[in-house]
Amino acid sequence: MSFAVVDYTENRWIRPIRFNDTIGEVSILLPEFRIERTKSYAKKAVRILNKNRINNVVLNNDLLNNDLFYQELVKNKKYVITGIRLYKVLILRVLKDISKQMNVNLEQLKIALLINEYSLENIDLIKTISKEVKSLCVVTTDREKYFNLIEELYEKYGIVLKVIDKTKVNLKYIQIVINIDFDNEDLNKINIGNNSILICGFANNYKIKQNFNGIVIKKIDIISGVIENSRLNNMALCEAKIYNYLRKIIENDRTFEREGYKINGYVGENGKILMQEFQSLGKIILDK
Repeated sequence: MSFAVVDYTENRWIRPIRFNDTIGEVSILLPEFRIERTKSYAKKAVRILNKNRINNVVLNNDLLNNDLFYQELVKNKKYVITGIRLYKVLILRVLKDISKQMNVNLEQLKIALLINEYSLENIDLIKTISKEVKSLCVVTTDREKYFNLIEELYEKYGIVLKVIDKTKVNLKYIQIVINIDFDNEDLNKINIGNNSILICGFANNYKIKQNFNGIVIKKIDIISGVIENSRLNNMALCEAKIYNYLRKIIENDRTFEREGYKINGYVGENGKILMQEFQSLGKIILDK
């Protein structure tokens, strides 16, 4: 995918630099600016993007959290890469890694996916996960859209997929809950078990409930084996470099590994989550 990275420079002027002709990658370096100049610099960035015929953009963390800058790019039909597509690609890899750290077979685990958007990408994700776990349920806003998928999975593979309305959900007996695209408000309404694992995805303001003894994963840390820029989101940058929307999730996952990327761990409320924490939960699951 052709994309641009928008980051800061210590210089006082904007510097667009083409530095990788093989994928058409462009770096746009902006001087750090005052908030009142946001719109002006966003428009300048758009002009450079248009000149280079680029619509896909990776923003540094500050600019990504600058709503005015972000919206100016979106208004001008630029797609800001956040890493959400790569996140979906990595879900099965994450589940396999976590189950290994828990010393529990993946086939023994009950999994829930929290999904609002009905899309081909999310259908591919559901099919991929359902073939690997003991039990999978989808929590969503419109159950009826999934009736054909439920029928297909049962008739072709004998898989029973549960689809639950998000207003009536109780996930106390689900061991791993994975948020795909619920926002913070919806995620905080979900009732999960005290010894469950919650992967927050891109809704990082989850409020841990009283008596909760499980694990809340707020970030999946990935590394590439090269020097990285701490101002950039590795998930977004990796997605820009390797993701192809024409490929299935499994194919994109193989590309992730082939290009030298790895999962480097998981970050929770208090920093990196230790293997011992996963092992403790694994023992609780096996004892039940």
